[in-house]
Amino acid sequence: TVALVGPSGGGKTTLVKLLLRLYDPLSGCILVDGHDIRSLRLESLRRNVAVVSQDITLFAGTVAENIGYRDLVRGVDLERVRLAAKTANADEFISSLPQGYETYIG
Repeated sequence: TVALVGPSGGGKTTLVKLLLRLYDPLSGCILVDGHDIRSLRLESLRRNVAVVSQDITLFAGTVAENIGYRDLVRGVDLERVRLAAKTANADEFISSLPQGYETYIG
């Protein structure tokens, strides 16, 4: 496990965006275990990285889609979404929404 901590403006967000390939470096390369991350499948790369942001971002979609956004290409696995919500102690609240996990937000 690796945590990035530091002062505001220190480049933490930029580094995470580069690691997740939200954009690529203008020069040079980023290596993971000696492999340029541009040669890795995005799905494989992102499956192995977790980001805990201070900012809240809600995407236009359902609660389930917002929790399981990593899986939107393959389809959201509702069992995994519910497990994540239960782990975060959010299942009871989400279930009380008008359409539960299918409530549109964002």
